[in-house]
Amino acid sequence: MRKKVLILLLCLTIVISVISYYYAHIFSFKDTYKYNFSVKDFIPKLIRVLRFGDIDRKRLAADFLGDIGPDAKKAVPVLKKTLKDK
Repeated sequence: MRKKVLILLLCLTIVISVISYYYAHIFSFKDTYKYNFSVKDFIPKLIRVLRFGDIDRKRLAADFLGDIGPDAKKAVPVLKKTLKDK
């Protein structure tokens, strides 16, 4: 019983960590609209994440590039290469 409780607590800790990570990144990205930053300023940084980041950061960067839309088309070649990576 104690082992099951510890495993459950570990799983909950991991889930909470992942949710807080994505929550912080999503809101920091969306706050750029409040402060009149250009979203285009983030494209080179997101491309760098696609090249050198871990898999979770690459997924998040690809999602943000999708949110940016047609303005992020210079990231398409890097995105295609990233999709081929294992």
